[in-house]
Amino acid sequence: MLRVQEQNSRQTFAKNKMPKTLSLPLLLLAATAAANSNSNNNIERRNYSGYRVLRLEAESPLEALSLLNELEVDEGFKKWSLDLARGTVDVTAPPSSDVTELLETRAAKVVVEDVEELFEKERRAIETRRREFQRLKYFNDMRENI
Repeated sequence: MLRVQEQNSRQTFAKNKMPKTLSLPLLLLAATAAANSNSNNNIERRNYSGYRVLRLEAESPLEALSLLNELEVDEGFKKWSLDLARGTVDVTAPPSSDVTELLETRAAKVVVEDVEELFEKERRAIETRRREFQRLKYFNDMRENI
């Protein structure tokens, strides 16, 4: 009896399984569409125009953590990323901050000149993928109805 139930569940799973060639792209596009639909729910977005991402290098992981803490508390910067293995700290600098001294004294470099521009580029890419998904879905539905 158990063997028959197991076989029936395998057959049901096989019937509902998507073709392997379409499963990964459709999954990625569906996730992108879901993320995009969440962003369109009249959520007020913060504007990051003029914000920059700076990369600073530390000699040790402990120094990287100390540097990050110092920048967040004293300067009002926010962590963008932290790589303890390489000893790099990336922080966002608000437009109002004067980073020239930091760039000179800490051997920092600007990684992203305008964070808002980066976000807009990503939003456009998501929208393009969403439209491609809708187009693929339309043609796939048409093919199934033939």
